[in-house]
Amino acid sequence: MAVYYPRAVIRFLFQLDRRVDALVAALLPPGWEKFAQAAGSVVNAAAASNGVLQGDYMVDVVPQRLRVKCNSYHEADEAFATIDFARFPFDPRIAKAVTMQIHMGAVGSVDEKLKLSKKTLLFTGYVDEGDWQQDDDSTIKFDARDQTALIHGRPFSGQQVDVTKPLIEVIQAILQEHPSTAPMKVEARGVDGSIVIADFKGDIGGQKHSGETTQSAWEVITHLCIEVGWICWVEQDTVVIAESQALIGIKGPKFIYGQNLKEIGVKRQVGWAKAAPITVRSWNPVERKTISATWPKEMKPEVQGDGKPKPPDANLYCLSNVKDVAALERAARCIWVRRQSQDICLDFTTAEMKGIDNEELLQLRAGMPIQVLFTRAEEQFLYGKTLGEATRYLLGQGYRPGVAAAIAGAYQDITALYQVDTAEHSFDEQKGYQLRVKAASYIQAQ
Repeated sequence: MAVYYPRAVIRFLFQLDRRVDALVAALLPPGWEKFAQAAGSVVNAAAASNGVLQGDYMVDVVPQRLRVKCNSYHEADEAFATIDFARFPFDPRIAKAVTMQIHMGAVGSVDEKLKLSKKTLLFTGYVDEGDWQQDDDSTIKFDARDQTALIHGRPFSGQQVDVTKPLIEVIQAILQEHPSTAPMKVEARGVDGSIVIADFKGDIGGQKHSGETTQSAWEVITHLCIEVGWICWVEQDTVVIAESQALIGIKGPKFIYGQNLKEIGVKRQVGWAKAAPITVRSWNPVERKTISATWPKEMKPEVQGDGKPKPPDANLYCLSNVKDVAALERAARCIWVRRQSQDICLDFTTAEMKGIDNEELLQLRAGMPIQVLFTRAEEQFLYGKTLGEATRYLLGQGYRPGVAAAIAGAYQDITALYQVDTAEHSFDEQKGYQLRVKAASYIQAQ
């Protein structure tokens, strides 16, 4: 792989505590002057805040160590930073709130600095906890969560949701119910955000959804998107609604052990596990209604302790623009069979910021597809080949006929595609960059 020099910068925006005790305030000026001198580029950021980020002051700092964990759509992303106090002599007693943007990328020479831009922005969030350790090796540690936490952690107001209005307006109204999420935007990516749920949901009939105070604001938004077969997630200060990814024809970045993989682990529960029914739902754009299919169609219910049937716990998947119930049924059956035999789970690390085909690995997030190969030969001679072609290759490698046929047969049923569960981007001033990915086998419906 090409030579590169990893860089990471944290842009802090913080609000000062105006209610600092007079005795403490008397001790602060020397420390504050030291901080301002070391920061160099400290500016008043009241008018320069980005999106929902707000602060009195802004400063860019290079961390000693940094870790950004990109979790699933249902969890907030997390960031953990360790900073040399000599480089960032910040007194936590004067801060009321701290927000941070994390930028990461590669440069072409040792002395080159990272130019901050939207392309390098990896994380935007709020500091939950600051740990200030004053000793021989003085450091400041920050733990933060991204802005998904603002919605996940906020209970829904319980107000009725008017589904006779465009979906994008409904979601924006939910965000505006609370000051912390009111500045956030809603983006319809590749879909028509002006769609009205009541126009095609016969069971709603133009009425309003009743509010449920037991739900979070995010659960309500997710449910509204599922009604039309879409998914939603948070990117920086924006809630994105989009079509669910197709299950066919997606490849994603490529990883090959020995080339851009340092180490890899494989885990699989051996045996035939019991899977819950699978329901696949999609919005039919022609008939303008939601269709669904469940597999198995008829499943003998479990019996509870009181002798009554236990209601099935179905797993819901959403596709987009599927017009045929039979196609949804095939997808549900495929997913159920794969769940029965259990996923293949991978855990691997790489020091590369780009994939084999020059893909940007810093863009990896939960839900994205990737290709993982243990050898280049798998791609050339086994995956996607006929049973005869794969068998002949293995025979040429010295396998006995029976063994070659069995292995070639297995390659007819497995795929090099996996889906990212979590992606963890780490930076260390001494060790450089590392990406750790946990992924599960990708389900393909034919």
